Formats: sequence, C-alpha cells, structure tokens
Amino acid sequence: MDIRSYLRLVAIGILAITISACANTYFHKPDVVTNTWKYSQFTDKVQRGEITKVRMSNDGIKVLAQTKDGMKALVNSMPEDRRQLFDALSKNNVEITIVPAKDFNR
Repeated sequence: MDIRSYLRLVAIGILAITISACANTYFHKPDVVTNTWKYSQFTDKVQRGEITKVRMSNDGIKVLAQTKDGMKALVNSMPEDRRQLFDALSKNNVEITIVPAKDFNR
C-alpha cells in the first residue's frame, strides 16, 4: 500500500468518526418528562421495587426517577437527610447516577 492510499484511508476514517459524532449530537433527544411525583409517591415506588434508575443532582434538589416500564418522573420535595433514601435505593438495586446540578437538564 502506498502512502497516498494510506492517507486516503485515514482521512475516510476521520471523516466517518466526525459524521458519526455530529449525527449523534444532532439526533440525541433529551429526556421527556411529563410526570411529577411527591417524595412519598417516589419512596413508595422504590419500596415496591418499581424504580430501576435514579438521576440526582449533586445538590440533592433535583431527582429524575425511571420505572421498570421506562416511565420517567421528577421528584419534588427531597428531604435534607437522604441517608434513608440511599439505603432504600441500594436495598432495591436501583442504579444511582449523581450529576452536577448545572448539568442535570442535559
């Protein structure tokens, strides 16, 4: 393989990666959330094993919960002391992701 063929393959590879990254960014859709739960509703669902994932802002104010059927809901009125919540989430094998508050809505 001569140098021109090699450079052409490298250029095509870089172009493919760039197009893929741009397409991923363009077609990525943010979470659409239409439900809002009270904290008590959320903890009831956690205890019943209905919650699979939780995304929480690092300041603990914003929480996005996802159920087994894929429904997502924002949780209102988080308590100051969240130890019991984390214990319940852990006990029920809920995947927890903590994100910076400024990045929560991305």
